[in-house]
Amino acid sequence: MDGVLCRYYSVIFLAFLTANTFACSAQAHDLAHYRVTQECAPHLEAVATITLYNMSKSIAVNEVTDRVYVGVEGGLIVIDGETNEVVAEIPLEFDPNSRCPLAINSQTNRIFVGGWSQARICVIDGDTNRAVGEIPEMILSSEGIAVNPITNFVYIADPHAIRCEADRVAVYDGETLGLVASVAIPGSDECPYVESVFVAVNPATNRIYAIWTGDYAIYVINGDTHRIVDTVELSSLFLSDGVMVNSFTNYVYTCKPILNEYYEEHFPNVVLDGTTWEELSEYEGEIEAVDPLHNLLYTRKGNTLYVLDGTTHEILTSLGLGYWPILAANPRTGRIYLAHGNQVSVFQFRTKEKSSTISCSVTPLTARVGEPVTVSGAISPLHGGVDVELTFTHKTKTVQKIVASSDGSFSLVYSPDEAGVWRVSARWVGDEDHEGAVSRSLSFTVEKGAELSTTLVIGAAVVVVVLGVMVFGKRMNVRIPVFEKQQDEKLEG
Repeated sequence: MDGVLCRYYSVIFLAFLTANTFACSAQAHDLAHYRVTQECAPHLEAVATITLYNMSKSIAVNEVTDRVYVGVEGGLIVIDGETNEVVAEIPLEFDPNSRCPLAINSQTNRIFVGGWSQARICVIDGDTNRAVGEIPEMILSSEGIAVNPITNFVYIADPHAIRCEADRVAVYDGETLGLVASVAIPGSDECPYVESVFVAVNPATNRIYAIWTGDYAIYVINGDTHRIVDTVELSSLFLSDGVMVNSFTNYVYTCKPILNEYYEEHFPNVVLDGTTWEELSEYEGEIEAVDPLHNLLYTRKGNTLYVLDGTTHEILTSLGLGYWPILAANPRTGRIYLAHGNQVSVFQFRTKEKSSTISCSVTPLTARVGEPVTVSGAISPLHGGVDVELTFTHKTKTVQKIVASSDGSFSLVYSPDEAGVWRVSARWVGDEDHEGAVSRSLSFTVEKGAELSTTLVIGAAVVVVVLGVMVFGKRMNVRIPVFEKQQDEKLEG
């Protein structure tokens, strides 16, 4: 099969997949439509079904704030991950045909929403649910944008060949929203076809992986220099329309549409070692999400959802569905969100039979720089003498470890050193019988310390000087002309 036919067949495959996805996602199902494979039933627990006012197009989770964002026609819907209630609707003027690609920086609490016909990315502040700026770029797929929460750089796959320029990965500063670098895909400016670029980020290694459909190679970009440092050309990358990475294992996953048994046999999805680029194994289905905290993968083949071990890639559990969903996972809570039609179904993945919870509170909610705040909570069921991690987030992340007392409670006094909005959450890893748990992330405000005004300081200094002169003059029997004149006037009066 020559290169031209490959491209035509790829377009046909993707068009077929898209058409079936939209057709299936238009159907809404309640929990009665779910079926869980018998041998793995204890691992998946149906939690809730959330009804939306419009059809879902994309979904993403902020694991720190435990907020779920669903892209719909006309904007974003915000769901509280703890209560499963819709807490906000953010209107956005995007093309109705846009897939609303989403990316979230969990540390800065900024949400990046892409439009299709409009060449812009809207930036949302997750604290206020208001737009704070725009990035003048176009995103054509859900794998077209990625964020490194550590460096706060935003990576955007830009298929510039449409404009007879090189395809590239644009790098933007997540704070200033300014362009930092532009990484051109080698040879893309000479390609006669319209190709695509897909990106993924490994925050742990600060490496960015870009797949270009012009040669189906992975271009490895150094996140410090924003230069290509390696090019991986493997036959197993053929037909890849995306790439994902597990930051826990540094494994890289190809993303290919599995349409039938022929393509699954001849073009399987594979696992690559992100250091040696050795092909480690194949994996079941098409990868949808990665949970690096628990080292889990969520994949889908047809109407079946799979949960895989992130190291062995063995199937831990599977879930039969009546549709093809779009999926997001919260590693901190272990919850899976399946968006389909105008509903979001929530499932809890459990590796152990018994669950646990951990509470967290902070007082006061407003303090000044250097003043202490107290973070406290408890583990339920009672677990004493276990380690508790308190994560404080403000620009950077600080982890404080303490030991829970015999009754499962804990308390820590912490003095923030910078003004702004801070967040704190509590976590314990669990034990042989109980799963670990992560509390909801709480926010508190740190204000600047009290400052004396310049006028007050100068005034106080003048008073001190004058009083000092008066006392000194009296002791030395020195007559001060100004006060001498005032005293003479009083005597004459």
